[in-house]
Amino acid sequence: MTKKPVKKDTKFSKDNQPTTRGCGEVIAKSNKNRQTLSDEYRLALHREIADNEGKKTKAAAIIAKKIVDLAMDGDMQAAKELSDRTEGKAAQSVTVSGDENAPLAISITTNVDRKLDA
Repeated sequence: MTKKPVKKDTKFSKDNQPTTRGCGEVIAKSNKNRQTLSDEYRLALHREIADNEGKKTKAAAIIAKKIVDLAMDGDMQAAKELSDRTEGKAAQSVTVSGDENAPLAISITTNVDRKLDA
């Protein structure tokens, strides 16, 4: 397979992209009409459907009500989900300890080729 010459000004253009991955798997051309899974979730949550009483309600409202009902019935996972979504997740703590008579050494490793002073 011969490579076509690359002009500097088009090196990263959309027309100069690989058609296969390193393992030989073919890369699909992008489709402007294709939606991501999160886009599909958002569309589904805004869709109006009939609730238990037959009233048209957005799916997101029905799901939110169900999570609240489960939490009120003692479902701790539903209560945690509610708390995380409304109050934010609890902060993670890190305990660092060492010799009281010696300074704590901190080493920062990056993928950058320069030295960082800590």
